[in-house]
Amino acid sequence: MKTFRTAGVRGGRGEGTESPILPPSRLPAPYQNSNAPKGWPAVFLLAVLIGMTTAGCGFYSFSGATIPEGYQTIAIVPVENATTATVSNLDGELTTLLNERFVERTRLQLATNPNNADVVLSGRITGYSDESASVGGGDNLATRNEVSVRAEVQYRESATDSLLIDETYTRSETYDLAGGPAEGDRAAALAALENIADAVYSDATSDW
Repeated sequence: MKTFRTAGVRGGRGEGTESPILPPSRLPAPYQNSNAPKGWPAVFLLAVLIGMTTAGCGFYSFSGATIPEGYQTIAIVPVENATTATVSNLDGELTTLLNERFVERTRLQLATNPNNADVVLSGRITGYSDESASVGGGDNLATRNEVSVRAEVQYRESATDSLLIDETYTRSETYDLAGGPAEGDRAAALAALENIADAVYSDATSDW
């Protein structure tokens, strides 16, 4: 090694050991001037690894929903209503909400016959209540009511006849009585059904 005289360092010795300086053409690749975006090899490798992992697990993801590749069709049995709710067509509303999520948000094709479907989704509304949630004023009259809807849901794999989901979902929403109970209770019931449908969809597409 040659000796050199240090520059820009005061108060130390003037001589030291010089490290070899490589010309640009001999610099390691990461230090050479390149027009390629920095970090692209790592990004590319990460994308490849994610793709391999997803393919190896046999799942297909679409709009955030993860569906096993073996599932191509779904039958959604019309929801039953076992309650005496004053709000009409709760069963039809929940059936529509489930169709919107499982058919429109995934690659699953709707099968009209459950016997021809890879998975079958069925539900039954078993509870409905509309009760006072808060009172106010000197006469202690109710100012807000709370609507609660309970539904039993089953999600079954046809090939093995195994239950993927067998749950009871209960969701509640409040409404202001000042706006009129006839309109308020229906809006609250529909909001509760929306939340039930979201919960079923999340459980069915994210637990793999």
